[in-house]
Amino acid sequence: MTYPDQKAPLPSPDVPIPLSENQPHRLASALGLGEGVGLSVLEFGHPHQAAQWQRYLSRATTSACLPPSLSQAAWQRQHEFIAGRCCAAHALQMAGLGHAISNEMLPIGADRLPQWPVGWTGSISHSRVGAIAVAATCSRWYALGVNRECLPGTSMASDIAAQIASAPEARLLASLSQSLSQPLPPLHQTSLLFSAKEALYKALFPLVRRFQDFHAAQVIALDDHLLRLRLTHSWSEEWPTGSEIDVAYVLYARQIYTLVQLARK
Repeated sequence: MTYPDQKAPLPSPDVPIPLSENQPHRLASALGLGEGVGLSVLEFGHPHQAAQWQRYLSRATTSACLPPSLSQAAWQRQHEFIAGRCCAAHALQMAGLGHAISNEMLPIGADRLPQWPVGWTGSISHSRVGAIAVAATCSRWYALGVNRECLPGTSMASDIAAQIASAPEARLLASLSQSLSQPLPPLHQTSLLFSAKEALYKALFPLVRRFQDFHAAQVIALDDHLLRLRLTHSWSEEWPTGSEIDVAYVLYARQIYTLVQLARK
């Protein structure tokens, strides 16, 4: 299902992204961004363009950019949705899609997933401080999954730890972390694993259309740039039990960014 406003343009051609000239390049390098993959990042509080973003947001929330389901949503939810769509538009441009098409707001499609242009794939993530998106052509890339998380407080990390990892998996991650050039504290380990599994789910769900919980994959390896996950049961015929997927990650400015890139074989 799509909404009647699926062709709604973004409020202004001067979409306020990227907010930092250096950050997208740093993230692209740190995450090992693949050939032809476009990446865009938006930070709400960037000191040089926060005012520009606020002006843009005020136009967007009063335009046809919001789908009906979000017209009465909380301001923060509208804020994050538009930021994610702005990043998606810019990521499509960075990946080579024409400006006339990529400057349109992506509609919400089946299963509430972003409806990417025909022949394109991508992923969007947003948090209370910003958004990120990646996009690429389906001819090169099978699926993409991106996630960003603010580092939570200690109590929050403790609350979610048991939900995202079994006790043996948590112990293995703690052991693997000790071999890193800078071992991760427990708080960061939990946040990293949460974000990595979210990125994996975002990449695979559009392909399998089956809900999975956090225990459907487990960490088996970790180095300074990649975390490897193994599926604990079959997600589909193409993704059976034992399939292994690498998740690139970087910790940057109190944020964790994770990325899954599945290339065409």
